[in-house]
Amino acid sequence: MNPMAYKRYFLIGIGGIGMSALARYLLLSGKEVAGYDRVSSDITRSLQASGALVLEHLNTEQCPPPFDEHPEHCLVIYTPAVPFDQPWLTFFRNGNYTIIKRARMLGLLTARRPTVAVAGTHGKTTTTSLIAHLLRCGGLDVTAFLGGLGVDASSNLMMGSDQAMMVVEADEYDRSFHELQPEWAVVTSTDPDHLDVYGDAGAVLRSYRQFAQSAARLLVTRSGLDLQPMEGVRHLTYGNNDGIYADQVAVSEGYLWFDYHGKTVIKDIPSMLPGQHNIENALAAITIALECGVAPESIAPAMADFKGIKRRFEYVARGKRRWLVDDYAHHPREIDALIRGLRLMHPNSRILGLFQPHLYSRTRDFASEFARSLSALDECWLLPVYAAREKPMTGVDSSLIAKDMTCPNRCLPISEGLCPDWIQDVLEHSSDLVVTIGAGDIDQYLEALSVRILAEDSLTSLSSKPLGPQSSESPTQPNPTNDRDLFA
Repeated sequence: MNPMAYKRYFLIGIGGIGMSALARYLLLSGKEVAGYDRVSSDITRSLQASGALVLEHLNTEQCPPPFDEHPEHCLVIYTPAVPFDQPWLTFFRNGNYTIIKRARMLGLLTARRPTVAVAGTHGKTTTTSLIAHLLRCGGLDVTAFLGGLGVDASSNLMMGSDQAMMVVEADEYDRSFHELQPEWAVVTSTDPDHLDVYGDAGAVLRSYRQFAQSAARLLVTRSGLDLQPMEGVRHLTYGNNDGIYADQVAVSEGYLWFDYHGKTVIKDIPSMLPGQHNIENALAAITIALECGVAPESIAPAMADFKGIKRRFEYVARGKRRWLVDDYAHHPREIDALIRGLRLMHPNSRILGLFQPHLYSRTRDFASEFARSLSALDECWLLPVYAAREKPMTGVDSSLIAKDMTCPNRCLPISEGLCPDWIQDVLEHSSDLVVTIGAGDIDQYLEALSVRILAEDSLTSLSSKPLGPQSSESPTQPNPTNDRDLFA
């Protein structure tokens, strides 16, 4: 089928990060777009401002025209998080509309274009975004579907021409990435996740192996992953000295600096993305960019210009006494990488973490691992579990994690409104750095936290010694170090 042959499109779950990128693409392609989401958000409001009709009700008798007639002119797209009996899905099914999953739509869109697909339990959003950025800065025509909003562009879509190559984030949930047929594939990690779908770690690995076999030209994987390409397809690894690697790593002037060693050597590359894991993400992205024809001399300037993705180690507020960082980490390994990055960039700071577990099933499956990972903080407060698509599970709540933690911790009550009492409590703790962690709606508290953290400036004497994570040379930058062997 031709996915662009329809006049109009209805997206069920239009406010999701992946669905909204599709909606933006369709709007920019001149299509009529409508959709449903259960909550209003910045994303849905942005889509409405761009011309989409977004519904927040389940009254299918009020399906807006012309989407209520001529099913042959309308394609219905839904996210796998939508249950089978969802009212809008049922309405369109009974109306004989053509209905496909988002993954199928993405597969159809990319089938006729040269495509880069990036998979991995962790790191895929940053790596995908960085690849798209490097390709565009290198002069290539690119359309990219991203799993996060750019700090600068505040968009999850990079739109190119009708002939542009595609860069897509390959989602492992519901085995969605099996719909893709990329020429270049990247896998950043294969740690078990979504066990509600896969059942066990072995099934997760088998699914990644199937994805790895879909690469037609080149497979790029982090060193140590048990993956192989199809026969005749090149395979490159990164992260260890036996493959593509980085050395001469240093932190200075708010950047991580490193040298890239691959088919060419690129020295003194600056990155605003903190942490060793982001150096590995950059290695994968640079490798793909070079393989796609980007000139080596364009890499360092493009890296310096990449501001990152919202909710991926994002500096939200920088006060005199403390800073606020926000991160999407929702898996123990992601939390490990986040805290290592925080310790690297802020080695002398006391860190208070605010963690919101995402999904009851993930909390149940990884409770002890979450406890171990979060215990690397100086203190951690846990919000109630964010249910997302799930119903509550008996005996599963944040205390399941807290009981095994070794750092000071507390479980926060369910909050009413956007300014719960515990936000004021943050100011009474001696942490230099506050970090919000989780993939749910914990980011709704960022504004209230920011206001209070920045308000401390007016309460701090100009003659007092700053306590926050800054150097004496620059009050707006992390502690610099010239240690060239940080990751040795």
